[in-house]
Amino acid sequence: MSRTPQNFLSSFGEVLGARLCLSDLYLAKSENDSIVGVCGMEVALLSPSGEVVKRSDADKLVKRKFSTLSPKDRRPLNKAGALELTTFLRDTFEDFDYTATVLLSNLAVEGEQRGKGIGALLKFQRGLDVP
Repeated sequence: MSRTPQNFLSSFGEVLGARLCLSDLYLAKSENDSIVGVCGMEVALLSPSGEVVKRSDADKLVKRKFSTLSPKDRRPLNKAGALELTTFLRDTFEDFDYTATVLLSNLAVEGEQRGKGIGALLKFQRGLDVP
């Protein structure tokens, strides 16, 4: 559980040539170390209308735009994070208006632990706003 949304957004570009949208699972454990909750976290692209872009389409979209840059322009971005990379692409290409974000998915909490704030705790520990 060492990654946070900030880590995810900063490591996106380090996997160019592989899958760009990282994902991971996070666990909540009780005091006796038993698992009481789990949720997934992944980097995603949001379209200008706020819709989540399918992971394979997001990878293709970013790689396609990135590959049109000259080697000189690409070099400083080879290890750029998702936030830095998508901001650069938005500023460079008029037809690229996507934003990198982190999504939580598939939250599951042990039945006896429901209603005790485990989901909020997982979100809070990951550095996300808890509504």
